[in-house]
Amino acid sequence: MTWYAWFMMFESAVMRTFHEHGALSPETALTRVELGVRFDSLFNRLAAAGVIKTASSGRFYMDTKEQSRYVAIRRWAAAAVVVCLVGFAFILAAILG
Repeated sequence: MTWYAWFMMFESAVMRTFHEHGALSPETALTRVELGVRFDSLFNRLAAAGVIKTASSGRFYMDTKEQSRYVAIRRWAAAAVVVCLVGFAFILAAILG
């Protein structure tokens, strides 16, 4: 499994945690301790993308509309990488005969 696949798996796990705990609105926001989520690069990345938002007093929730948008962009980016790699493989095969 590639590093990108690992990254996506852990990122999905963070988003799943918010769903499982029901922290999907400012009213249902939870602290990181209640969620069991550490402040690490994945959490910060999702927060910077607007997927995870701060409610108040150190409570966080996941914006499901932003999550859908973010996941769609992530899928398109992954597909673009695959297309580029396949194209590169064909060009390399043509050059090397």
